[in-house]
Amino acid sequence: MDISEIMGFSVLKDATVLAGHKGMKNKVLNATFIDAPDGYDWCKEGDFIITTGYPFVQDHMEEGLMHLLKILVEKNCSGIGIKLGRYIPSMPSQAITFAEQNNLPIISLPNQLSWSDIIYPIVSRINKKQLRELENTHQVYEQFHQHLKKQGDLQDIAQLLHSFQEVPVTIFLRDFNQIVSTEEIITSKNEIENIISNSLSGTDQAIQRINWKKRDIAVKWIFNSDTLEGGIFLWGINSEFTTWRKAAIEQAAAIVALKIERLKAVSATFQRFRNEFISNLLESENVEQDVLLRRAKEMDWELKNNYKVLILDCYFMNQTEKTNLSTWKQKNNLLELLKSKLIPLFPEILLGFDRNNHFALLITDTINTNNFLHELGKVTFNLDIMQMIGGIGRLKTVVDLKSSYKEANLSLRVAHKQYINSNNFKDKRKSQPFIKSFSDLIVERIIFSKNPKDEVNHLAAEYLQKVINYDNNHNSELMHTLQTYFSCNGSIQETAEALIIHKNTVRYRIELIEDLTTLNLKSLKDQLLLQMILTGATAVESL
Repeated sequence: MDISEIMGFSVLKDATVLAGHKGMKNKVLNATFIDAPDGYDWCKEGDFIITTGYPFVQDHMEEGLMHLLKILVEKNCSGIGIKLGRYIPSMPSQAITFAEQNNLPIISLPNQLSWSDIIYPIVSRINKKQLRELENTHQVYEQFHQHLKKQGDLQDIAQLLHSFQEVPVTIFLRDFNQIVSTEEIITSKNEIENIISNSLSGTDQAIQRINWKKRDIAVKWIFNSDTLEGGIFLWGINSEFTTWRKAAIEQAAAIVALKIERLKAVSATFQRFRNEFISNLLESENVEQDVLLRRAKEMDWELKNNYKVLILDCYFMNQTEKTNLSTWKQKNNLLELLKSKLIPLFPEILLGFDRNNHFALLITDTINTNNFLHELGKVTFNLDIMQMIGGIGRLKTVVDLKSSYKEANLSLRVAHKQYINSNNFKDKRKSQPFIKSFSDLIVERIIFSKNPKDEVNHLAAEYLQKVINYDNNHNSELMHTLQTYFSCNGSIQETAEALIIHKNTVRYRIELIEDLTTLNLKSLKDQLLLQMILTGATAVESL
């Protein structure tokens, strides 16, 4: 109840508002009569004070009255009713000005009324309203309790809250991309994300009032620690909430938070199966494709024929101060975020953790990797991540992903080393991931390999086997020419003299070697690669 309602009582039809007109909507929680010098000590917030003013104006009327009004303002009392004429002949202009400035209504009460005539209807109305509030609040708790017993879904919660609020209700679960409304599509996920980015400030648990596109909205945000997990939107609310209406919103939010925790538990269990499947897929050999397809279907995944493996890791802000447990929690939260933000854009990608707790992504050849990395950067930029780094292997068949996984891990080690050695390390957060592709690595493949000798053999087969085959098929001496060329420090003239052939013949052979190997022998890096292969490869030791 407020002051304007009090003025509507029939017993106060002759009462007059002398000051504080802007405070007529002040909430009245009680009516109190004071007629003792220290009576204002018992005044409380929301009290409507009635008095003759006698104890406060015996010696200096204006000074005593101003002292009383200042205390009432300090205590957030709703207003004051005074009988004028006997002790206070009229309200001083100073008091009227003060009351107007502080939105404290001063009511001139009819002298013929007894105090009980005034107090009783006010207190009676307040008690009736409080009783209704208690009854409505009990009804709220009872109906939400019944909802829990029936194990209702999100739609049931939205409808139940709608029955109390009488406005459209939307429930949004952010990580699970779920939107439930009591009416046909009120808004989209993108619209809600725009509301979040433009209106949410901090992690305050209070109900937030928003005016969005000329529409009044009340939102109860749902947080877990400092992470926003969802929200309950009430569309078209422009009045204050009563206690029982607030209780309904709080009850709905508590149940939604519980459902989110259950969904997260189910999702975490399901993700563990997916992680295990991905780890086996990336580490096993000679797996039959039919078996993989059947197991993938159990994970609700549709396997494609070819993938390239992308392994991602993170440098979190102040990572050295974090425990392994907190880092693992951050990675888990990030995994859920990537699933909710990126997988809808790239549904063919398979995502999980490998056994090293790195993010493992299987990317099809139909996906533009640069576009994916750009979207990844947008998702991670505002998080507690300084840099996301990664390595990506080459496209392989689904039964041969182990080799792409090895390539991705080697590329990740290169990315780690280069990032740490760069001037960017621990400088500031970067918007784009730092990714190394195995296809772009040459010498690094030997340097960062866990088994350099094996990698040299792979490189020999990859780059020199065509040269060897050419020699065998054409009875040529390209390999001998290449070895001589390196022993002559890349000099065409000295190579020609050593082989006793014309230098144009050397040039022709070198160009042919470049065509067969796809390397540039004028590049110091490519020269170094071939020399390392020739020096260390067991595959060419007999040549």
